[in-house]
Amino acid sequence: MSSLKCLDCGSNCKKCGTMEGPSCFECFPPYLLEDGECVAKCTKPGFRPNLKRTLCVDKMEFPDIGPIFSIISGIMVITVFIAKKLKKETERIPSIIALLGVIQFFAIAFQVFLCAYYKNQKYLIFSLIAFLILIGINIQNAWYINTNVRAQDA
Repeated sequence: MSSLKCLDCGSNCKKCGTMEGPSCFECFPPYLLEDGECVAKCTKPGFRPNLKRTLCVDKMEFPDIGPIFSIISGIMVITVFIAKKLKKETERIPSIIALLGVIQFFAIAFQVFLCAYYKNQKYLIFSLIAFLILIGINIQNAWYINTNVRAQDA
C-alpha cells in the first residue's frame, strides 16, 4: 500500500477516474469533455457542445429543433384559446388536435431528414414508419369525417 501514488488528472480536468488512457469525467470551464479528455472545442465530426457547455454530444441524438417545435406548439394552443374568445363556436380540443397534428407532421418529417442526412439507417427506418403511420391515420380520419360526420351534419 505504501507504493500507491495519486496521479494528476491532466490539464483542464477537474475530476478523473482510474482507467488507463483518457479518464476525465469533468472538465474545468470553458473546456468540454470529449471521450475522456478536455478540449477547447468539439473535434469529432457531427458533435457539438451540450446546452450547459460541459461536454460534446452527437447533434443527431440531441438536435436543437425540439425546443422550436415546443414553442410553436405553445403558440398554436394559445391561438386556439384566442380564437375561442373571438368566435364562441370554436371547439378547443378538436382545434388543438388539428393544429398540433400539423406540428407533429413537420417534426417527424424533420426527423426523417436528420436520419437521412446523418446516414443513420436504423433510426431512418423507424422515423419513416412513424411518418407513414401518421399519414395513414390522417387519411383514415379524413375519410371518416367525409363519410360519417358530414353526412350527419347535412
